[in-house]
Amino acid sequence: MRIGLIVDILNEEYQTSVLRGMNSYAVENGIELICFQYENFVNKELSKSLAKKDFFALDGIVILTSVVQDRMIVDSLKEIRETWGDIPFVSVGQELEDVPSIVTESNKSMDALLYHLVEEHSYKNILFVSGRKSHQDNIVREQDFIRVMDAYKSENKIFEYRIVRGDYTEESAVQALAQYEKEKNDFQIDVIVCANDNMAIGTNKYLKMNTTNTFSKNCAITGFDDIPQAKLEYPALTTVRQPMEEMGMKALKIMTELLAGKKVDNIHTVQSSLVIRNSCGCPKENETSIDELQKKNQKIQYQYLYSEKLLRMISRMGQELNSVFSIQEMRTYIDRNLDLIGIKNFCLLSFSENNGNLSEFIYPLFVKKNGKMDKTFYSVPKTLMSDFCNSFFDWNESYVSKFLLLGRDAIGIMIYQAEDSLHPYMCSISVDIAQTILRLKNREEEFKYAETLEKEVQARTKELLESNNRRMEVEAQVLKISEAERQRFSTDLHDDICQRLAGISMLCRSYSNREAPLEKDEMVELASLISDTLQRTRQYAHNSYPVELESLGMNHSLNNLCASFGNQSGIKCVYEWNIFSDIHFDSLQKLNIFRIIQEALHNVLKHANATEVCVKVEEEKDFVLVTVKDNGVGFSIKSEKNQESSVKTNPDEIEILSAKDVAKGIGLNSMQYRADQINASFKIKKNKPCGTCVELKVFPH
Repeated sequence: MRIGLIVDILNEEYQTSVLRGMNSYAVENGIELICFQYENFVNKELSKSLAKKDFFALDGIVILTSVVQDRMIVDSLKEIRETWGDIPFVSVGQELEDVPSIVTESNKSMDALLYHLVEEHSYKNILFVSGRKSHQDNIVREQDFIRVMDAYKSENKIFEYRIVRGDYTEESAVQALAQYEKEKNDFQIDVIVCANDNMAIGTNKYLKMNTTNTFSKNCAITGFDDIPQAKLEYPALTTVRQPMEEMGMKALKIMTELLAGKKVDNIHTVQSSLVIRNSCGCPKENETSIDELQKKNQKIQYQYLYSEKLLRMISRMGQELNSVFSIQEMRTYIDRNLDLIGIKNFCLLSFSENNGNLSEFIYPLFVKKNGKMDKTFYSVPKTLMSDFCNSFFDWNESYVSKFLLLGRDAIGIMIYQAEDSLHPYMCSISVDIAQTILRLKNREEEFKYAETLEKEVQARTKELLESNNRRMEVEAQVLKISEAERQRFSTDLHDDICQRLAGISMLCRSYSNREAPLEKDEMVELASLISDTLQRTRQYAHNSYPVELESLGMNHSLNNLCASFGNQSGIKCVYEWNIFSDIHFDSLQKLNIFRIIQEALHNVLKHANATEVCVKVEEEKDFVLVTVKDNGVGFSIKSEKNQESSVKTNPDEIEILSAKDVAKGIGLNSMQYRADQINASFKIKKNKPCGTCVELKVFPH
């Protein structure tokens, strides 16, 4: 069977002792054990994925509720099921409804401790360093303390007590005492009772570091839990022993019974006991011999030197990881430093999805097995967690996992085997590794972004070049159109006006060579020729720039254009103006609409062989629709290979895009260019049943 142990963080003895007891039972009974550290981690979605069959494939979970209750929701079985699913649970430290729970009976031990301090040492002024208000263990211990103290006061004992609050850590006790002293309390303390050993050790350090404090230099101190460090303190710590290892062994035994289908009780109580040493004021001779004192001093010195050595190695490892630029470099540094620390089995896994959002797959970043880096796992980038567990773990002892946390997001997980003393240092290593992985991921993303940006720049540069080429083509086309317009205007002047003026000139010379006076009919003929030439000259001037667009308006100008076209061409020209609201066209729109209609009529005259044309301007919902429809023969387009196709075989709608698409299409491209100038939509379509339709959609201001 595979069992998970949920703790907060393995940086103090209380949780390590429970793990030690469970591991001892697991090794003896062939149980696979994984310890999960949930420091500041509240990702329920990932918690659910951990319990999945395809992830760690856990058969049951033991929760150290006395330390994780502020990290996770463990107030009811329902909430546990929502997080972990339908598997057996055992609670250690706190009672959970309908869950087998192992709790410590501490009332009698607290009574015995306080009785010892008051009755045997005659302490009158007691300061209680309490823990978090919400912590269940602390609530019980604080209530027991107050109950006993109030009972003494009711018997008119001459003593007082005060309460300050810490957070079950050495640092929190130091801060609580510093704040208490800062407030300049006149309460003279005889003994400081702490709610756990860690705060008692912190209190002892504070008294030794602050020799000028208002507390008595010889102030007595007591703790609670009896962690191994309590015996090594100087003076040795009087405390209450909680059998943490026994609780861990009992929890795993109950779990095996649950999985075997046996019925177990919901509450399992273990007894605590008072341990009297020297910190309460009892003589040292009663507890420690000279030989034992020397051994204790040697052990303290060894632990100090070992701790200093580990701190230096961890610091150097952090500096080295901060300098890596690739996953391969990171693997090299981790492998070398793990050898120095003495860790033989270690794996570093990255979740497939960011922050581990329900990822059933993992990415092995680094694997060290039996003291050697195992590169075979890198060849399969993604694998099921359960498959990885079965192939990586030897299960000869428990494994410990630590989430790689950045804030409350988990980017991966590291799993390892280590001695109990190494767990706090592994927590520090996890921070350096998490930051390194994130930095390398960000660096990789920056490279990818730079590559993407470079591709976008290249694509944009290509677009700009193509756009510039198109602009040059348009400019060349505009010049070509302008030149064609000038040539056509020049041709019209030469073929029409100049010929007429030449005829008038010749007629005048003929009349001047005659001796007989001119007849009236001859003078009328000459005047008629001059008048007709003047009219045509005015028409050419009008076609060159219709000045009445501004003075008389577009409707009047278009009406004159259509009437003139009909008179000159002999083609029936129908004109309709169906705009009844106050629509405003600017000068540029007026001129270009006029020119497009003028060019369309010119094409009808020149190419359509039509007998009738209709010019219509009508108002739509969001635009003005201008159409020029004829009943002629239509037109043809040709490709770059000069392959012509009749408009009859084309789709009903053909949009003219460039000069390449149209045979002899300077006039058509001129219309397209003018439409672009006013952001209008321009199309050429078949006119059913025959002919051509020029369509212009204009969006007035």
